[in-house]
Amino acid sequence: MNFESTSKNKIIYDLSEKRTTPWTFVELDTPDKDGDKQGNNETVMRHILDRNIPSETQALLDFYQANNILVTRELLDQIRPFEQQRFQIHRQMTDKIYECDENKPEKSEFEKKLGIYLKNIEPQVRQAIINISTKGYQTIYSGFEFGGRQTIWCRGDVFANYQPSEQLLGQLKDRNIELKIEPSKINFQPKEVLDISELEKAWLQIVADLPILNSSI
Repeated sequence: MNFESTSKNKIIYDLSEKRTTPWTFVELDTPDKDGDKQGNNETVMRHILDRNIPSETQALLDFYQANNILVTRELLDQIRPFEQQRFQIHRQMTDKIYECDENKPEKSEFEKKLGIYLKNIEPQVRQAIINISTKGYQTIYSGFEFGGRQTIWCRGDVFANYQPSEQLLGQLKDRNIELKIEPSKINFQPKEVLDISELEKAWLQIVADLPILNSSI
């Protein structure tokens, strides 16, 4: 994702790094200060998947069963590698993010137009964001979503009339990548965890296939 608010992400990382005991069913079934049960918190669930502690995973499954939520161990096992990859990338980015937050270096003219430091954009989508911006698209979110899905989200319904080329669809199919186009979003879902270079390659191919809106950036 684009880290536009480092304070929020610092809280998330602190949750992962400072908690030394596994979550229990009782804790997951307890409402937080807003009245929502901890087990329904996507961030908590992502951390449980990342940590991969058997008792913690079982507590989460017990919570789902007690609350009539249809999530199986098989589904968690399928999602876990994608979430672990996401956390690994975010941990590698954290120091650079905090450096920008604390030192507030001058943004380049390009970064000012984007509204974000380039180093705060996930590495697999960073060059694609540069390229899509030069085509006139205004991005507001990019990178990992839940379960390994990759997303670029833009202002306006800029993809409403976009039809991917047969060449692009063939390139993605060869790597078992499913492409989904929404009016303001482009998503793709790998069938298995791909390394960063493969994810970046897919994004660059997708962006290269997009028509030019304008070249104001």
